[in-house]
Amino acid sequence: MVVALTFVGCHAAGFDRIFKEFKHAANVEYVSVPSWLLKLGTIGAGVSGDIPGKVSGVKVLDLERCGSDVKKRLFSRVEELSGGYEEILRVNDSGEKVRMWIVGDEKKIKKLYILALDASDCAFIELKGEFSYDKLAELASKDYN
Repeated sequence: MVVALTFVGCHAAGFDRIFKEFKHAANVEYVSVPSWLLKLGTIGAGVSGDIPGKVSGVKVLDLERCGSDVKKRLFSRVEELSGGYEEILRVNDSGEKVRMWIVGDEKKIKKLYILALDASDCAFIELKGEFSYDKLAELASKDYN
């Protein structure tokens, strides 16, 4: 029991450290949207569905206006701290990189992290909530054209 609690504690600090480290850096835009505001926004916009209704928090680091050195540092920090997370996607296509990690148990995903990086843009995103694996797979396989 103590080992499991220690693992969860270390795990939670990993990517949270990235938000703390980069949110005040020059030219970084940081947005944290709490659950009450998300609920208000989904009601006002008429958004419904299994995934939007389950999101309880969003954090975004947008490094679009930062120099390449800051973007590379973010990518390196994510690489360094990603060890305790389950990686579910890794794409590297013509310099565009997308990676996704999850935190959860065998039934639900509690957090979804997304890193998107290319020559001009870079973002690191956390979606917090309770998502089923099936609904996330359904969303990923949807044709948006």
